[in-house]
Amino acid sequence: MKKEKLLPNREFQGQPVHQRYNEEIVNKEIEMDAKGFVGSFRGSHFKDCIIKIRCAFHYTVVMTHNCSFENCLIWAHTKQSGGNWNASFKNCFFKGKYALRFEKSLSDCDFSNAKIDYLGLLANNDLNELKGIHYPVVAILDVQKNFPVWEKIEKP
Repeated sequence: MKKEKLLPNREFQGQPVHQRYNEEIVNKEIEMDAKGFVGSFRGSHFKDCIIKIRCAFHYTVVMTHNCSFENCLIWAHTKQSGGNWNASFKNCFFKGKYALRFEKSLSDCDFSNAKIDYLGLLANNDLNELKGIHYPVVAILDVQKNFPVWEKIEKP
């Protein structure tokens, strides 16, 4: 089912940008891009959305500071690498290329269609909640708790 595009709501130096703070955004297709000025969705909650990321990670992290994503497709059209993403994700499906750390939790997320160079899970407590990850691309903080799951992960 095609989702309605969420159009920018502001203009900065002649460029349309998103400046949305603490909003509930439901059932939309959102393009995150950085053309001259970085917009922001700071503190917003996305539900049942398609998020198309078309910018480098250092822009993505600014645009999604303290956001939460629920039942969303997170589709990185540009590789997301080199930092900590401080958004939380629940029941999300990831596509695209990733090499980064997640500061907040990923709950019941699926990376089966993503290309992962590495994932650092700084708040993730349970690898059972993630699909499509494999050794050695995931960093495990609580090894003792996750050892039974780690044993089942496909290894080269």
